[in-house]
Amino acid sequence: GTFRRVKTKCFGPSKMPNDPLQAQRDDLMAFDSLLASLNSTAKIVASAVNMLASAPLPLSEELAKFYPQDVPGASMVARMCAQMMDF
Repeated sequence: GTFRRVKTKCFGPSKMPNDPLQAQRDDLMAFDSLLASLNSTAKIVASAVNMLASAPLPLSEELAKFYPQDVPGASMVARMCAQMMDF
């Protein structure tokens, strides 16, 4: 008796033959898998968006060094950098 109770607590109950709810259980497992995939995708997309948001800063710093105010086209570069920082 004790061994069976421990086994049931560790592994759960055994499958019921001809379980009338097996189709619903299978649907729930598939839905749970879908939710896990969506969760993973959402985390990856959030990470990518954060990386993309921080990308313009180093580029605009380098462009500012390369195009100081007295260089032709510096105003266009400054405008482009300002627009990148608005992302």
